[in-house]
Amino acid sequence: YMGSRYADTLHTQPVPGYLLANLNMGYHWRITHVGELTVNLSILNLFNRHYIGLIDSSYLSTAASGGASFYPGAPITVAGTIGLRF
Repeated sequence: YMGSRYADTLHTQPVPGYLLANLNMGYHWRITHVGELTVNLSILNLFNRHYIGLIDSSYLSTAASGGASFYPGAPITVAGTIGLRF
């Protein structure tokens, strides 16, 4: 959860808040004479919410554009890992 905030120090550019849901799951298998196999899957931004992920209100950004720069947050992202422990 990220609450609403302002993009500038004068509080003239409000930015709405947002709530993201992530899903993480994994499983471990013991393999005789080998070790342990681990498989993990992560889904970030599960419902593919559109949100402002970064606000750049630094001097260089505001001088160049006349205001803060807004960057979109990451869309739904899927990542996985496989590990073997000896």
